Amino acid sequence: MYLILISIWLFGVSFGQPTTSDSRKLGDCLPKEVRQDQVVSYGRKPEDNLTVAKKLIELKAKCFRKRLVDSKNREIRFFQVHCWGNPPPNYLEIKEQEKAEFEKLQKNYTVITLGCNPRTG
Repeated sequence: MYLILISIWLFGVSFGQPTTSDSRKLGDCLPKEVRQDQVVSYGRKPEDNLTVAKKLIELKAKCFRKRLVDSKNREIRFFQVHCWGNPPPNYLEIKEQEKAEFEKLQKNYTVITLGCNPRTG
């Protein structure tokens, strides 16, 4: 027990939050259309928003062979829901297609849904 603690102290092994370099590595695996500061879900105040970076930390994500995977080595995919102020005439059809696509993704991947800003529509 003491040997392990001494090793951790001497070699600086850390079990804390990912470092900036870790988040940069994750950023290398993100799709081009997704940014780490993008909001996954909106809170009452801007500081309460859940960002892609925070969600990846929550999932214990890592970049493995240029793919983003969660702690269970399941590939992570992103899903952007349609956002609009006034919905188009065929919005029900769009929503059905969106739902089918989302369910298909969920069967094989861990899916992070990028939400719509409730303040802008």
